[in-house]
Amino acid sequence: MSTPLWQPGSDRAARLLGLGFLLLGTGLLWFQWHTLRSAVERGETTIAQFPAAIALGELALALGLLWVGGGLRAYTWIRALQADKGRLWLTLSPLLLLILISILGLRSWLSAHGYES
Repeated sequence: MSTPLWQPGSDRAARLLGLGFLLLGTGLLWFQWHTLRSAVERGETTIAQFPAAIALGELALALGLLWVGGGLRAYTWIRALQADKGRLWLTLSPLLLLILISILGLRSWLSAHGYES
């Protein structure tokens, strides 16, 4: 059976995948921030926020940084974590905490501008 097209087979391919994830994460976070900030500046009465976009953006940034920095070795390490759920949760805990802090910070910022979350 051949490997999927998206799965990197070399160090360079893993770093390019990481670069793609960096761009994706940056785009998601920028779009979410730009949309919310623009709505606040226009004084809209209700604001639609998408915590999932923040979580996915931060996850993509973290994976992108890891893969750009570590290449194929980091990609293989992440893939191996899927089999050991305990180590996976332990590894993801700091990232999940960062995501939670970001979402709570965003809600606090919106509350400071008079919006309910």
